[in-house]
Amino acid sequence: MSKQANRKKLREEEISKKFRDALSKDVPFLPKDVHCGPMPSCLPAPRDGPATDAQPKAQAGKTPSDDGRPADAPATESTYSSKAFWARLTKPTAAPGTSASLETGRGNRVVSRALRDAREDAVCKLVSRDRVGCGLLIELRGRVGILTNNHILPTPAAADGALAVFETASMGVVETSLAPQRFFLASAPTALDYAFVACLQKPPGVVPVLLDPRRPPAGAGAGDTVLIVQHAAGGDKGVAIGPVARVHPPYMDYQVDTEAGSSGSPVFKDYE
Repeated sequence: MSKQANRKKLREEEISKKFRDALSKDVPFLPKDVHCGPMPSCLPAPRDGPATDAQPKAQAGKTPSDDGRPADAPATESTYSSKAFWARLTKPTAAPGTSASLETGRGNRVVSRALRDAREDAVCKLVSRDRVGCGLLIELRGRVGILTNNHILPTPAAADGALAVFETASMGVVETSLAPQRFFLASAPTALDYAFVACLQKPPGVVPVLLDPRRPPAGAGAGDTVLIVQHAAGGDKGVAIGPVARVHPPYMDYQVDTEAGSSGSPVFKDYE
């Protein structure tokens, strides 16, 4: 082994040890508290001062559970879910198909590149007269249109003339206008905050995500890995990944970074 390769190996081992040491301490951190350098390794951002009283302490005699929580901690406790997520992600070795698998994370499965590309292609940037957001091309009961947040497109008038821009893997940039005169279904921001709007024409090369009300949802639990495909701040399409913190139907809390302009983005588990 060359000296350069040996130095790199020692550096990676040092970073891995620091990360494992940080995870073993009773200090809460979120994915956005992680900073990354040029190497494909991440460290928790340094914190000043001791841990806060808000962080639960493991009691003497209690055996931690497999996901990093004390045995008597609530299943939806967000801090321990976060620690468990990053512990799984950085574990040196893991057998495929186990809860610590680097390929999947907890509660997730390996998906094909074709499925990944198809799902990401279906995510669009929405540009209207006075705002920018995101949406997902879906098919529901035979209707094909854009699903987004109602606060992005609050009325048919706001959707009229809005443009959906798709950055696809095979077709490049594809655009289509919205056609709310065909249909516009919505739930207010104080309720479910969604809008389902027709497209003037189906964007070529983009496969809509089929939503079947008869099919039970895959579901996600605390600590499961989810990802958000988004056009943050109206920019190029990107993906942010993180753990589910809490599930309280019909809502779900997650620890994934988003920015202004990301509203309307889909939250995927296994790209479903």
